[in-house]
Amino acid sequence: MFGFEKAREWLQAGRAALLIAASDGDPRDRGRLKALAGDLSVIEVLTADEIGRATGRERTVHGVVAKGRLAGAIRDEGERLIRLRTDAVAADQSLASQITDKASRGHEQHGRT
Repeated sequence: MFGFEKAREWLQAGRAALLIAASDGDPRDRGRLKALAGDLSVIEVLTADEIGRATGRERTVHGVVAKGRLAGAIRDEGERLIRLRTDAVAADQSLASQITDKASRGHEQHGRT
């Protein structure tokens, strides 16, 4: 079920097993739904455009998944995506640091000539 109101209704009724919230969505709305979600898993790694593509919509900011095997599978894949993106960011930061270090050494060497 997608959309803020539908997600809120499902969370309040205890029908949801998983909350999906776009990383670029309104932080206040995301916070409200997360408060209702309590101990449920929350996937916040996808943008509204990415969730929209997965749901056949232009943009989707909030969604919930009913209790069952699908919720577990989506949670597991979401956690894997979080790890992949975290690793990619760390690799990018490491590469940027290496480039900065090389550039600094290059300027130091040119200054000595």
